Formats: sequence, structure tokens, C-alpha cells
Amino acid sequence: MDEVSQDIPDKSPDESHFDEQNLRDAIEKWVSDKLYVKNDQTVEEIAYELGTTHTVLKWYFTNRMHTTFRTWRISLRIQEAKRLMREEKVAASVVHKMVGVADKSNFHKQFRQVTGVTPKEYAERALGDE
Repeated sequence: MDEVSQDIPDKSPDESHFDEQNLRDAIEKWVSDKLYVKNDQTVEEIAYELGTTHTVLKWYFTNRMHTTFRTWRISLRIQEAKRLMREEKVAASVVHKMVGVADKSNFHKQFRQVTGVTPKEYAERALGDE
């Protein structure tokens, strides 16, 4: 994983168009529109959609969010998967596709790392709570 220097100024000469509030607003809209469920999008493509660059996005997540974009997006996808299984009764076996993760085993691994249970176990518990 690449390290981003903590001493990069808010507006580096290469990124003079960077406006932190605009980026924050763009990210909030991106989340509210649930664009994080799109599959096969590179960070560069997402940065472009957000009106910034990969470098600025990486800096923002490291220095302002204290995480990586990848980790943050995985978290959003898992939250959405949990919601889909709990509220819309989506089967654990297909929920990964609906949240933008093509590889089922990778999704299951990520889901378990975040929640402590597999998607199937989560779905069974969610249905059992009704």
C-alpha cells in the first residue's frame, strides 16, 4: 500500500484547483446516490467523477478520513449488503453482486473481517430477529 506524506499541503502546486469542501460535497452525493456499488470502477475513474484526481483523493482519505479509499468503499458496500439482507431479504449468495463486488469469495472474506460473521450467518441472524 502506498504511503501518502502527511506534509502535503491542502493545495499543492499540481492540484491548485483542489477545494476540500467541494470534494466533501461530491463524496457525500456519491454516497447518497449509492455509486459505491458500481463494479469495475478504478479509483482514477471515481476521482474523475468526483471532480478531482487520484492523488488528491488519496491525500483526502489519508489525511481527513484517516483511512484508505478502498477500505472506506468496502465498508460502505458491507453496510449496504447488510441492509439488503436485513430489509429486502436479498439472499446472502447473491448480495455481493448487488454491492459491486464481482468475486464472491473476496466479498465473503471482507464481510467476515468487518462483521465477524459470514454473509449467510448475518442473513440467518437478521431473519431470526423478526
